[in-house]
Amino acid sequence: MKIGIVGRPASGKTTLFQALCRGQAQVSHSREPVHGVVVVPDERFDLLVRLYNPKKISPATIDFVDDIARLGTERSRVFSDEAMGELRTTDAITYVIDAFDSGAPDAEAVRAEAMEFLEELSLRDLMIVEGRLERIAKQVRGPQAPAALKVEQDALEKVREALEAGRKVSDLDLPENEARAVAGFQLLAAKPVIFAVNVGEDHISDAPELLGPAMSALQDAGSPAFCLSAEIEKEVAQLPEEEQAEYLAGYGIQEPVRDRLIRSVYERCRLITFFTVSEKEVHAWPLPAGSTALDAADSIHSDLARGFIRAEVISWPDIRDAGGWDQAKAAGKLRLVGKEHVIEDGDCLYIRFKV
Repeated sequence: MKIGIVGRPASGKTTLFQALCRGQAQVSHSREPVHGVVVVPDERFDLLVRLYNPKKISPATIDFVDDIARLGTERSRVFSDEAMGELRTTDAITYVIDAFDSGAPDAEAVRAEAMEFLEELSLRDLMIVEGRLERIAKQVRGPQAPAALKVEQDALEKVREALEAGRKVSDLDLPENEARAVAGFQLLAAKPVIFAVNVGEDHISDAPELLGPAMSALQDAGSPAFCLSAEIEKEVAQLPEEEQAEYLAGYGIQEPVRDRLIRSVYERCRLITFFTVSEKEVHAWPLPAGSTALDAADSIHSDLARGFIRAEVISWPDIRDAGGWDQAKAAGKLRLVGKEHVIEDGDCLYIRFKV
C-alpha cells in the first residue's frame, strides 16, 4: 500500500510526513521522493502478538511518499508531468491544504483548492485517454483489427465520457475485460483522495465547525477531509507513547493524525485485514473487501493459491474470547471453507494446500 502526500509549496506536507513517520524519515535534499513505512495500528494484531509471543511479527504497513511535488520544474504548473507520473504509482493520495497562514480557516478557499486539485487529476487523465483513443482509431480501421483493441477502445470511451461529465471514474461499472484493459493507465481520477486541512494551533478546536461546509462538499464529492495541525502532530509523534494521549487531549484532539489518516485510507480503499497466527509468526495481511479465500491465499504466496484445498477460518471475536486458535477450535468455532468463501475483516486463516 503506497500513499502519495502532495500539496502546494509550504502547505505542511513534509511536517505531516514527519509526524506520520515519527520523525524517523530523513528530509530529501535531492529530487527523489522520500519514503516512510508506517505500521498500521491494530489492537487485534497487538493482542495476537501477546497471545502467541511469536519469534517474528509482521504488522500491516503503509508506504507514505513525500516530496512528490518537487519532481520536475515546469513553469505555471504546481505539479509537473513527472510528479503526476509518480502519483500514478500510488494506491491513494493525501492532499495537504494550507489553512494556517490566513487567520481563521476559510471554508470557501479550502473547498476551491480541493476541487481544483480533483479537476487537475481529471484533466491529466483526459489528456492521456484522448491521446490513446486517437492512436487506437488509426489501428482499428481495418477488418483485421485485434479484438483486444476494440475492448480497450470501448473502455476508454466510457472513461472519457465520465471525465468530461465530471463523474467519478471509480464509479464506472466496467466489465472485467474492460477493467483489465484500462488498469495499466493507473488513472489518477480513479484513486481515492483524502484531504488533510492543516490549520494553526489557535484554531485546532474550532476548525471543524468553521470548515464544516467545505468538509461536507468534499465528502459529497467522494473525498473525505479532516483538520489537523501538522506542527502539533509532529511534536506529539516524538513523545513517548504513554505521553501522547495526554498531550493531544490538551488541544482537544482524541487520536493522532496517523490513526485518523490510516483509517481513512482503509475506508476509501475498501481494505480489510486478515491474520495468520502461529508461535513462529503473527502476520497481518491487508486485503480488498469482498475478496475470497483464494484471493487471501494468493496474497500470502502464489503456491498456496495454486494448490488450494480448503481454508480453516476462525473469526477474530472467537479467537479473542477463547484465548487463541487452539482454544477456539476446541470450542467448535473453526470453519472449513472453499475458495469462493468471502473473507471478513479480522478473520484468522490457515490455508490447506498441496502443490
